[in-house]
Amino acid sequence: MGSSSSKGKKQEDTSRYGQIYLKTDKTAYYAGETVTGTIFLNLISHYPGNQLFLKFKGKETVHILESQTRDDSTEYVHYSDKNQITKQSLLVHRWDDNLPPGQFVIPFSFLVPQNLPPSFYQQGPLYLAFVEYKLEAYLQPFNDSDPKMKHKQPWNLKETILPNSGDLLSSVTTQLKTCCCCQQGSNSLKAEFEKNFYYPGENARVNMELNNSQTTLNNNKVIFSLKQKLELKVAGRVIKRELVKVQQEVPTLFKDSQTNAESLTITLPRFPTENDFKRNVDHKSPSIVGALQGFRENKDVITSTTKSSLITSTFFLEVSCPMSGCCANTPKVQCPIGICSPDFQLPVVTAPQGWQPYTMNQINLAFPPNSNYMNGPFVNNPNQNMVEAKMFGNYAPNNQANLEVTQAYSPNYPHSNHNQV
Repeated sequence: MGSSSSKGKKQEDTSRYGQIYLKTDKTAYYAGETVTGTIFLNLISHYPGNQLFLKFKGKETVHILESQTRDDSTEYVHYSDKNQITKQSLLVHRWDDNLPPGQFVIPFSFLVPQNLPPSFYQQGPLYLAFVEYKLEAYLQPFNDSDPKMKHKQPWNLKETILPNSGDLLSSVTTQLKTCCCCQQGSNSLKAEFEKNFYYPGENARVNMELNNSQTTLNNNKVIFSLKQKLELKVAGRVIKRELVKVQQEVPTLFKDSQTNAESLTITLPRFPTENDFKRNVDHKSPSIVGALQGFRENKDVITSTTKSSLITSTFFLEVSCPMSGCCANTPKVQCPIGICSPDFQLPVVTAPQGWQPYTMNQINLAFPPNSNYMNGPFVNNPNQNMVEAKMFGNYAPNNQANLEVTQAYSPNYPHSNHNQV
């Protein structure tokens, strides 16, 4: 099941007890969706504990640098803020005594709580913002002095948007002026968007029509673009950005009494990988200021839609038709869309030699609802969050169980550190 081992509070090596590994059927889920997964235990000696827990935790973090001028010199001040979105542990199984040596397969399932913001990661000039989630399986020792065996798995929470739930047909009539006050008639722009929900790398299409018969001004070009609005809140400050992620320009010269119809397509940027980002982003590191100073906007990648207490990331498709003449208004229509993060694959694991585990019946867990999150940060109350789950079934031997493996590449979020077992 791999060669790495987990470590406890005192960083003691747990390899003398064996190994633990957690694997879910997918790495990206929607709120309210059922998660199914498996915990694998390969114990080579008695473990000083008898309780197996599953922890679900999520957090959001924002870092910014703000330039300040003092005594004719400019310096950067670092501000950061974070919230614990959720941190809950459920008792999966309790043995009668110390865990004996042996091999165990423990299937489990639970519903993803509602009202959680989707996963997110983005860095740019002088800022970094992310929302991340992790699952952790761990054996709790009887004494705090003993190491805790654990394994963490990062995973994505997707944006929940009903396909084509918005208004995909937009139209606008624009009163055209030049030199700020000279009336130049009007024109009408109509655009029908294909859909309002996309994965990175997909093609976005629009059919548009510009009726320019009621004005003497010419249309210079048509622009079809994907834009992002990003809002970050940190230390009482609000940072707003509007970013053009990709656009297509079609040169035109449509004079009065003409109607133009076009079908336009743009390819959305891909989802980022770790290679797209600098890794030294730990807020505890003294070099975080230097890292933030080195960040740049990467237009070649696109992250997801999210809305949390510190981060709001929204996207929209826009068709605009710049007109000739000084200060002429620009007809434009927009369609809000959702961007959904894709699955990623987990590291490859292999079953240990002689793998013949006892397989327990599936254990159905229920995390308490996190309904108060959107009204404020989650209150981390251990007595409130440590819940003994209702379980169904006892474990029974099954020598036919096999450990599934997948071809893997690194998870997409560069701040997600995961243990391999």
